[in-house]
Amino acid sequence: MIDASGPDGLLSCVIPNLNTLILDWFTISDPTSANLFWRLHPGIKRLEFGRYVSGSWFDDFEAGMLPNLRYLQVITVNIQPQWIFSDRIAV
Repeated sequence: MIDASGPDGLLSCVIPNLNTLILDWFTISDPTSANLFWRLHPGIKRLEFGRYVSGSWFDDFEAGMLPNLRYLQVITVNIQPQWIFSDRIAV
């Protein structure tokens, strides 16, 4: 069982061999916790964000942070281009 309590609880977890992450109804309040999560989970191959995911998921994203990422899906009704894509992200 994973203890995901707290505002960014899931992002403080280390999940060995995580290769797929699908999120919906999830808000990130601390962008640095997402960066740490990406660094601790370099094996992620598939990443999906549903309509109700918000926050700065890729703030200060570094090249090579998700080296195995092959599939990125973002479904949203209110997208802010700088939130998802920047010149620092290449998939």
